[in-house]
Amino acid sequence: MNPELKDLPVLIRHRWSGVWIGYIRGEGRFGCTVRLEGRRVWSWREDRLECSQLAVKGVSAKDSLGEWLPLDLNVEDGLIELYEIDPQLVEDSKKFPAWVG
Repeated sequence: MNPELKDLPVLIRHRWSGVWIGYIRGEGRFGCTVRLEGRRVWSWREDRLECSQLAVKGVSAKDSLGEWLPLDLNVEDGLIELYEIDPQLVEDSKKFPAWVG
């Protein structure tokens, strides 16, 4: 893994597992994976319609968010969109409660 990716603040849109906000912590335990520490963004509201807008504005208290956790995310070609984001957006995402559906 490229050392420049370690601890990179990201918003990731994954084809199968949805949208995630957090930090890349290194290589995952399985082939073609990265270790992500972050939370799932189940849905977002207000005027953001695309992940690129979410990557600029971050999440809010009105959004449905998962628990903060470590996970291995498959990053094979064509599975993800990755946005490098402001680290403050990741830190801000930690202050909102997890969605209970």
